Amino acid sequence: MQVESTRKQYGVVAQTVHHFGPWLDRNFRFVLMLILLLALLPGAAMLWRRLEHHPGQPSNLWSQIALNVANGRGYVGCAQSYFPFCGPANQVTATREPAPVLLFAALARMTGGLQPVGMIVEWILNLAILVGVFSLTRELGGTRPALLAGLMWAVYLPAIHIFYPAIAGDALATLGVTWALFFFLRAAATNRSVDWLMSGACLGISGLSRSSVVILIPVLAICALVQPRIGINPPPFSVKAKLRASALLLSASIMLLVPWMVRNYLAFDRVVIGTTLGDYNLYRHNAMLLTDDYLKYVGPEEGRSEVQALLVRRPDLHGTESEAQMDAVYRHEALRIISTAPARYLCLSAYRFFLLWFNWGVEAAYGKGATLSDTAMMVQQGALLLLGIIGSLSSSRRVWPLLFSIGVFLLLHIAVIGRLYLLMPVMPLVVVLSALGAIWILRWLLERSRRMNLPQIAAATAPLELTITHIFPH
Repeated sequence: MQVESTRKQYGVVAQTVHHFGPWLDRNFRFVLMLILLLALLPGAAMLWRRLEHHPGQPSNLWSQIALNVANGRGYVGCAQSYFPFCGPANQVTATREPAPVLLFAALARMTGGLQPVGMIVEWILNLAILVGVFSLTRELGGTRPALLAGLMWAVYLPAIHIFYPAIAGDALATLGVTWALFFFLRAAATNRSVDWLMSGACLGISGLSRSSVVILIPVLAICALVQPRIGINPPPFSVKAKLRASALLLSASIMLLVPWMVRNYLAFDRVVIGTTLGDYNLYRHNAMLLTDDYLKYVGPEEGRSEVQALLVRRPDLHGTESEAQMDAVYRHEALRIISTAPARYLCLSAYRFFLLWFNWGVEAAYGKGATLSDTAMMVQQGALLLLGIIGSLSSSRRVWPLLFSIGVFLLLHIAVIGRLYLLMPVMPLVVVLSALGAIWILRWLLERSRRMNLPQIAAATAPLELTITHIFPH
């Protein structure tokens, strides 16, 4: 009797939920707009706080170079913590990628400054990332999982804390990777040349915003060789047909990277594909391997000390070296230290996963205490890690390009440096897999409750079962 009464109480809920799934399909644009409005709120709060408490212009290296470009002084900047020999006569730089610098320089030229227009642009870029997360998930799992993924990104705390406060290239790099994977999956289904070219172009823009993304270009080119196409009749085996997709993707991305490489060759008389900061980080974050206290994030003060120690050990340096020459010095010293302690390096690289994924201990290295927001981000990162693994294991082979991109990107960074903001370009891919994993868990729990065949449990879970069955059908 009690079970029957409980079921009657949920009659209205059942009718509502029964129509809710189709309503979502018909009105997904409206729901997506609501999610976008939700994502606007943190950015609006950040912008208001910035204008009220920090009305001046930003002072990081990104903004310094962008303002120099905007004011006609050229692509120059000076940060002695990275490049100890910089000065008025030696400040030609490649420490920051060109796409965000040129974007913000154009904005500064038009508006006379970088704020508040810079933060508004970061705001818009994050909304475009959200639309990309929705589109990518929809390509893999349909409209309703896509709305869930969009909602997850709207409340993703690291994006809020990393994108909005400062002028940087993280948001543009993240946007490029997200849409590159969308066009990649679309191209695998349609085999249209324009989709392969768009995927490569998005990767190129992303690589010009965060140079570590360049590693994803060969990764996706290889995936294009082996990725099965969906929804079309595969043609007979042909080497030319196999290479066509990879060639289109590579050509679009490399064509965008070439002008930056040519500029760096003209400026430094040597090839610099990304930036001149990579080997500095390799040295700074591995210099402690020869001490007993090496399992940690190397803060800025320790980094300066290690650079000064290097200068003392290298009397052959004259103080007139360029950034690219110092980059080679950092690389040589870093590889010498790593080769001296390879076992410790492997242990440190494994430990860096926690620094990279959870930002574990990083804020303390900068003299900051852990806040409630930091704890919340760590919890969110842990949940996404678990759900992302489940989503990867429970989904079809179509998610493999996402999985390989995340994996290679992780391995690249744990070999050099671990800090959460560096992981941002692939975090939308993690959110997509997490949304698919969350839906799989809900379906699995319902299946388990059915197998138990207990009336009380069946009655208690009736609303949830109706909701999941109608909103997220198989």
